[in-house]
Amino acid sequence: MLHGHGDVATAIHDLWKPVTDSLGFILLSLQGEKRVEGAGWSWGSASEEFVKLAVDEVKQKINVDGNRIYIGGFSSGGRLASIMGLKYGHVFSGLVALGAPVDKGLLNSIRNFENVKHLKIYVGHGTKENNFEEIEFVWKELNKTGLNVHIQPWPDIGHQIPEPKKLELIKIVSFFL
Repeated sequence: MLHGHGDVATAIHDLWKPVTDSLGFILLSLQGEKRVEGAGWSWGSASEEFVKLAVDEVKQKINVDGNRIYIGGFSSGGRLASIMGLKYGHVFSGLVALGAPVDKGLLNSIRNFENVKHLKIYVGHGTKENNFEEIEFVWKELNKTGLNVHIQPWPDIGHQIPEPKKLELIKIVSFFL
C-alpha cells in the first residue's frame, strides 16, 4: 500500500495491518522518496523503480505466491499504484486505487491490454471529490476493454475513505479473495 502526498508509510500501514493480517495477506507499506516541507513524504521520479525493487526484495526473502501480489494506495499513492499495476501487469494480480487522481492519459499509457486482462481492480472514490466524474469515466473506459474493474462510489464524502474504515478495507481486500 502506498500513502498519499504529505503522509507517511506508518499511517497507511497502521490503517491496513489489522485487516490484511486477519485475511492472511502480507502487507508492505513503502515510504515516498521526496520530503514534503512541513508534512510527510511524496512520490517522485524514482518511485516506480523503488517500488519494483522493494517487491523483488520481499519475494526473495519471503515465500510469496507470485499470482497474488497486489498494489494499491490512497490519493497520489493510488495514482502511482494505478500506473504500476497497469504498466507491470506481469508482476501484479490486482490493483487498489482509492481517491486516486487518474486522468485520460492513463488510458493512453497502456500499451498492451492483453498483459493486464488478468488484473482485478478496485476503485474507491468519494462522490464529492471534484474529479469524481473524470475518475469514473477513466475506469469505466478500462472496464470496456475487458478489465475486471469494480468502481465503488463513496456517497457524500470527499477525499477520504468512508467510516467505518475497517469495514470498507475488509470489503476491498475480500474483493481479491
